[in-house]
Amino acid sequence: MKIRETGGEAVPFFGDVSNFKVASKLIQTAVDSFGKIDILVNTVGTFGFSPIWKMTEELWDHVTLVKPKSHFNCIRHAAPIMMEQKWRRILNCTSRAFLGDVIRHAEYCAANAGVVGLTRAVAIELYPYGITCNAFSPFARTRASFELIAYSIAVDDEDRPFIHGEPP
Repeated sequence: MKIRETGGEAVPFFGDVSNFKVASKLIQTAVDSFGKIDILVNTVGTFGFSPIWKMTEELWDHVTLVKPKSHFNCIRHAAPIMMEQKWRRILNCTSRAFLGDVIRHAEYCAANAGVVGLTRAVAIELYPYGITCNAFSPFARTRASFELIAYSIAVDDEDRPFIHGEPP
C-alpha cells in the first residue's frame, strides 16, 4: 500500500520461496508484471535456539532450508533473465552470525555462513555478465531478539529447543 501511495508499483505474491517451484513462480510473476528484473533482494530467514547437543534435526532443517536455500532458489530462477539484460544487482541478507560466535544458534550460524559462501560464488560466476552479488548484514535489536530474551526468562530449561515463531 505505501509503495503505491508514494507513486511506485507493486504486485503481491504469497508463497514459500524455500520451495523451488514457488521461487520460480515468484520470479516469473515479477517478469510478467514488470518485464524484467533489475534488483533481486533476498531477505528471507528464520532461526531457532538450542544447544547443539540437544538440537533436533527438524530445527536444523527448518533454519537451513529457509536460508540459504531460498536465496539459491530465487537466484537460480532470476540469473538467466538477468544474464540476458547484461547488468543487474543481487543483494543477499545475512547476519554477523556467519562468524559462528552466537551461542545456541549453530543452525543459524551455518545458514548465514552458507549465504556468505553462496554470495561470493555467485558474484564470481555472474560478474562476466555485468551482475553484481553482495551480502549485507544488518545488526539491530529486532522483535526476534526480544523473543529470545522473553523465552529465556519464561522457560526454566535453557536447553529446551526453541524455533522462531512457535510458542514456547
